[in-house]
Amino acid sequence: MSVIFPNQDNKVLIIVATNFPYQNGEPYLEDELKIISPNVSKIIIALPEGERNRKLNQVNTIPKNVEIVLFSSELKSSEKFTAIFSLLSVSVLKEFFNLKFFTKAKYSVLTLKTMADSFLRAKKFEKELEKYLLQNNLLKNNLSLVSYWCTEYSLSLVNISKKHKSVSVFSRLHAWDIYLERNYGNYLPFRKEIFEGLKKGLVISKNGLEYIFSNFNGIDKKKFIVSALGVLPGKFWSSNKQNHKLRILTLAFISKVKRMERIIEAFENIDPQIEIDWIHIGDGNFDYSKFENLAKDKLSKKKNIQFSLLGKMSKQEVYNFLDSTYFDLLLNSSDTEGLPVSMMECMARGIPVVAPNLGGIPEIVEHKKNGYLLSKDTNSEEIKKTIEFFINLENSEYEKYRKNAFETWGKKYDAQKNYSHSLDEFFN
Repeated sequence: MSVIFPNQDNKVLIIVATNFPYQNGEPYLEDELKIISPNVSKIIIALPEGERNRKLNQVNTIPKNVEIVLFSSELKSSEKFTAIFSLLSVSVLKEFFNLKFFTKAKYSVLTLKTMADSFLRAKKFEKELEKYLLQNNLLKNNLSLVSYWCTEYSLSLVNISKKHKSVSVFSRLHAWDIYLERNYGNYLPFRKEIFEGLKKGLVISKNGLEYIFSNFNGIDKKKFIVSALGVLPGKFWSSNKQNHKLRILTLAFISKVKRMERIIEAFENIDPQIEIDWIHIGDGNFDYSKFENLAKDKLSKKKNIQFSLLGKMSKQEVYNFLDSTYFDLLLNSSDTEGLPVSMMECMARGIPVVAPNLGGIPEIVEHKKNGYLLSKDTNSEEIKKTIEFFINLENSEYEKYRKNAFETWGKKYDAQKNYSHSLDEFFN
């Protein structure tokens, strides 16, 4: 576990992730590392719950100066039993008070359990990581600790920075780790303490930033900035749209909030003169079989509908597929979204996006310019009419959508630009 750096004054970056590079939960960290690694002496990916990844093979590649360190911060049964005693700690008592005045969450047994469990996990990882930093003489200048998600482990980093003033702490904030209503009991633990201890919070969407400002009382707004994710360039496809036919892509992990039944119903009820070639990429848990069965039941006998459910693909497999396959539209029908990277991936190839006007989607989809914004509570009828809208576009008009989509990627979601800016923040 020990590492030696020849020049301790060089920039060292520690990124706390969940399962990268062993599982697919953080695939875009791979691109970020490619871009930022040449500009630092060492990057350490710290996995607090690393035991679950120890026997897995890597699914992502990493640069030579990136090291993966597995910690063991999962709570044992005996440690979970002591969770009730953590309610007597000063930090937890403060959080109990902040619950009402900072986030306005409700007191409940579930909230208290989450609070205690998160506190114990944070303290365990704090102790393990601090020991590692001391053993490897890393608590020097130019050490930045970055939490890829804003979780209880962000609290671990904040607590370390309180004891070691040379350490700066940053956190990305995505969607589920921002929006209270996406969490059990509308509660995200220790937000006040984490937010106060951050040097900077990097929020991936303007919508998320505005949500933080509106829902967390008394925070220092200057600490938070929009720092969008990004994707690498792809192959730009000029229009190959055919009369009365569209090739449509859906790209999502199947869950209830994706509302894929809306899309299936739209395809089922569309004018029989319109041909649809639909390809779906992405798997799911128990919801996937329902989705698959619904698609087969509703669409198998429709002569004008061709569909292929390709299931799970790695990020690189998705990139390769998009670079070798033409699509007219990316279609999304979710009830909730942050700022979907799938839309960036498609716009990097000139594919217009149709999606509901919610979350961070309006930041990437400009209505009737690079795509089409559906209503927040869209339905199959609206989706059907939108497909017909694109069918009826003259090819010259449709080509503008493709060029505008590609320009949107270049201006807002180019990985090289966005991750270089993130690195500047980490060592500013």
